[in-house]
Order: sequence, then C-alpha cells, then structure tokens
Amino acid sequence: MTFTARPLTLLLRLLLLCASAGIGLLLLATLAHALDRPARPVDSTVRLLWCLVPLAVAAQVAAALARTVPHEARQGLVSAGVGPVRLRWLAAFAAGMPCLLGSALVFLTFAGLDDAGVLALPGVQAELPLPGRPLPLPATFTLLSTVPLVAACAAAVATARASREEARNHTHGEPRPERHAPRSVPAWGGALVMCGLAVASYGARALPHGGQDTVRADALVASPLPVGWLMAAAGMVLAGPGLAHLCGRLLAGGRPGPVRLLSGRGIQREAHCVGRPLGALCAVGAALLAFTRVRSTGDAAPLPGPLVATAVALVVCGVAGAALAALARARRTREPAQEILVRLGAPHRLRRITAFVRAAALSAVLVPPVVVTGQLAALPLL
Repeated sequence: MTFTARPLTLLLRLLLLCASAGIGLLLLATLAHALDRPARPVDSTVRLLWCLVPLAVAAQVAAALARTVPHEARQGLVSAGVGPVRLRWLAAFAAGMPCLLGSALVFLTFAGLDDAGVLALPGVQAELPLPGRPLPLPATFTLLSTVPLVAACAAAVATARASREEARNHTHGEPRPERHAPRSVPAWGGALVMCGLAVASYGARALPHGGQDTVRADALVASPLPVGWLMAAAGMVLAGPGLAHLCGRLLAGGRPGPVRLLSGRGIQREAHCVGRPLGALCAVGAALLAFTRVRSTGDAAPLPGPLVATAVALVVCGVAGAALAALARARRTREPAQEILVRLGAPHRLRRITAFVRAAALSAVLVPPVVVTGQLAALPLL
C-alpha cells in the first residue's frame, strides 16, 4: 500500500523519514554535549531550543501529508464505517511510521559506533559529530520518540481540521465559497518582519569578534541576532496569505479579460491554502540570500558545521515539501472549475496560459520582499 501511493505522498514520507533521522541526530548530539559539559547548562539549553526549528518544520510536513488525502477517500472511509476518531488514528499512524523508521536508523547508527565516536563503514571511517561514549538509554529513547509523537499529533490535528472544513464547504451536498485570506495580515506580517530585523540589528552590536573580524559561532547562536531572524521569518509566513490575496486582487482588478479574471480569482480562492507554505518558502529564500551575501563579502561569519548544515538542509527540504503539497492541494481544488471550462468548450491553451500568469504574478509579488528581507538581514554581519 505504501509503494502504490502517489508520488507526492511517497516524497513526503521520505522527507519525514529523513527529518526524523536528522532531528534525532541533532537531539542526541545535544545530549552528548550536555553530558560532556555539565558546567554549561545554558549552552546546552540553547542548542536544544534550536532543535525546535526543524522539529516544527517536520510537524508541518506531517500535516501536509495528512492533507494530501483527498475528500473522496475520506468519504469512502466514512462510508466503510471509519469514524472521525479512527480517521485521526489512521493519519497519525501514516505520519508516525516513517518517523519511527528514521529514529530506528539513528539508534542503529549509534549502536555501531566505536569507543572514539567514529562510525565504522565498510572500507572507510566517517568522521561524524557523534558522541564518543554511550548515552543513557532512557534519555536516548525519549529524545528519539519526540519526532514520531509530534508528527503523529500534527497529522491528527490536520485531519480533524480538514474534515471540519470539508463539512462546512459541502453542506447539503453543495460546495460553499471558500474563505478568503484576511486582508490585514500583510500589515501585521510586515510589522513583525521589521521588528525582527530591528532585534537582529540590536543583537549584532553585542557580538564579540575574534581574530580577523570573525564572529564566533557559539556567541552568534546565543545572541539575540538569530531570534530577530526567526521573528522576521515568522512575519513572512504570517504575511504569505495576505500577499497572495493581494496579488489576486491586483491581477483581477480593473477590466480583466478571461485569463486575468481566472488567474486572479483562483489566487484569491487559494490564498488561505498556499499562502503560509509560500511564505515559509520565501523566508528560506531570504535566509539563503542573506547567507550568500555575508559569505561573499569576507569572513564575517564562519561556515556552518555538520550539525548546523544538517538542520538547514532539513528545514529547506521540509519547507519545499510542504509548499509542494500545498500547491498540489490547490490544484486539486481547481478541478471542478477546470471541468466547467472543458464543458464550455474553452481551449486547453487557456488553462496553460492561466497557470503561467498565476505563477508569474505570484513571483512578481513575493520575490521583492524576499530580496529586501535577505539584504536587510545580512546587514548586521557585514
């Protein structure tokens, strides 16, 4: 049943497996750091808190996996006698199993370590940032069970929300108009972005510098600078639905033709579905742009270590997967309108042109905030 699923579902399950393995590695490395340096609990706490970022992204991927189940499949399960509670259990099981497999792989990896903390591979020794002594089994199992539990809960909650929304939109068998995104969200999101950039600029003033004007990595992590960046990223996510809705209004304004009208109304209708995933994708793009600018101007910031690179890769892949799932869900909601166009005799070229105009309009609205935020986020380290 797993291998016969849709490619998007398989991709999301693979992302959950990799995310569970990567986050488990980060959590166990944090535990090893706490055991090796018991006199520095604040540093270990900060490392543990930074593990929440990829954990939140993994929860979003699990929720996106639960939303990939179409309405017809849920209705079929309900007709077969599966109630709402069992639907949530099924969604939690489907999201938790890949995470359990990823955690098991991490546990087996740690079981294969030698006394020096080196993973013995056939014919090669891989220097990984793993602890060099055995970890307590209760703490290890507790940390490795965090991702499966969080993913299962996120999938169950997403299934419950999707069921309630479908029940509202299909009252008495007739679909209701979908709710539009709040129009005041871009202002709140923009204000949060500005506050985050201000906090980052303030926190950069207190950063100690080492030789050759290089910022120490541990001081950078413990400073208010990353907190400001997180606030700016949250503001971009919050502003995503409103920006998408504004894009649709501008596209359908004035005296639009068929292409502009279909594209603009479609973006407005799908803003609540694709807005936040696209906002998260924009936040990741701004972060990568800021890092690229900082590295291109000199050695103002050190290269990320293996653990930081693992966390960044997990966040980027998870956000991209959630955005892809949201776009696929929005495409599925356009199918009734596409059928009506086919019945009216509209040419197939109209749908392709409409999709191109929709993508171009969203890019024109979302790319400038990404560039501006990335440039401003890099200023404190230049």
